[in-house]
Amino acid sequence: MVTGAPALEGELILYFRPGCHLCAEAEALLQPLLAGAGREARRIDVDSDAGALARYGDRVPVLTAGGRELCWGRFQPALLAAMFGQRLSTGRGPGLFGRLRPPRP
Repeated sequence: MVTGAPALEGELILYFRPGCHLCAEAEALLQPLLAGAGREARRIDVDSDAGALARYGDRVPVLTAGGRELCWGRFQPALLAAMFGQRLSTGRGPGLFGRLRPPRP
């Protein structure tokens, strides 16, 4: 679920759990978006962080920017790409989510 399209200000953090298939999907989507935006995201395993576990429990993955929750659960590729100022191609491309292209001028 994406909770809007806020600006990606501040540190990006991906809260995840090893073995979580939704977390693996989220990371596969995020990697090219982060690279395209010249950004990095800190990864926090909720099972290794008592505060994160208390806050998120089983509700992973969660992506935050500057402490603001952006999305959680099954990430919506096109909306998340828009947050990064990118768009997904409509053609079939490599990978699960297709090719990423820079935004149109």
